[in-house]
Amino acid sequence: MLGVATRAYAQKGYAPAGWEKFGTLANATDLRVTIALKPGKSYQIVAACDKKCSDLDLQLFDAAGKEVDFDAQDDDFPIVAANAGIVQPYTLRIVMSACSQASCAFGAKAFVKN
Repeated sequence: MLGVATRAYAQKGYAPAGWEKFGTLANATDLRVTIALKPGKSYQIVAACDKKCSDLDLQLFDAAGKEVDFDAQDDDFPIVAANAGIVQPYTLRIVMSACSQASCAFGAKAFVKN
């Protein structure tokens, strides 16, 4: 599911950051997960969903709950970015906005700039 992203990001100078999440979500539901980002690094977090899904969205929040970035475009390949300043837990909200079945599979993966 995220193999194409891994190859594309490698060409842009990014490497897998060691964090990924896979699962399923019902239509119009979300999941919040904690992700640790190292200070002084530039990150891209990419997600994708299966063929039954036509819209997946991401929101990234800092430890204070402030939105850092969001991707709510009408697509199934959202990307959010962060330049981590201090050590803190970030929260990634994964939103299944359009799934044609009872639930759809998704994957999310963080990449860090080399």
